[in-house]
Amino acid sequence: MAFSVSNSITCFPVLWNPSIMKFAKFPSLEIQGSNTIYSGFGYDHHSKVVAFSGVYQVQTYVHTMGTNFWTRIQDFPQHESGKFINGTLNWLACNNSTIVSLDLEKGSYRKLLLPDI
Repeated sequence: MAFSVSNSITCFPVLWNPSIMKFAKFPSLEIQGSNTIYSGFGYDHHSKVVAFSGVYQVQTYVHTMGTNFWTRIQDFPQHESGKFINGTLNWLACNNSTIVSLDLEKGSYRKLLLPDI
């Protein structure tokens, strides 16, 4: 899922639930110096969307469904959607021996070491 801006036209996704035929719009998210925002989706007790943007300095925001704002949290230099597992979004770190895990309820990160094989 990616938000994008081109020639003053903004393209952003909506959250669609086909089982109940309803959708939810996201509040606007303006980040200086970037025209693409990468995002991930996860669920804890509330549905949340995580957005990453930036070329030289990545900025990280979380939106809780049902609110009308984004909250900036500690930045994490990642441009790919994470894998959602048990209330966390997870990414394989560059060195391939660590997983970085974002707890959506707490809005904090932790490192997980991969097991020795």
